Amino acid sequence: MFKQFIVDLFFIIKRFIFSVLVIYAFNMIVFPVGIIIPMNHFTIITIMFCGFPAVIGFSLFSLFVL
Repeated sequence: MFKQFIVDLFFIIKRFIFSVLVIYAFNMIVFPVGIIIPMNHFTIITIMFCGFPAVIGFSLFSLFVL
């Protein structure tokens, strides 16, 4: 049971770090276009659970609404 907890915790931490790096890299790449995804708790958690479709959704939201 403890081993499974450690594995799940490692998976969550890995997804969190990956989400932060994806947002940072995306912001660096598309900065000249004017699309910026803010790096806050909501966007990080959404990208943790949804992955790249959330990045595309946030970028389209930023492009068309803001």
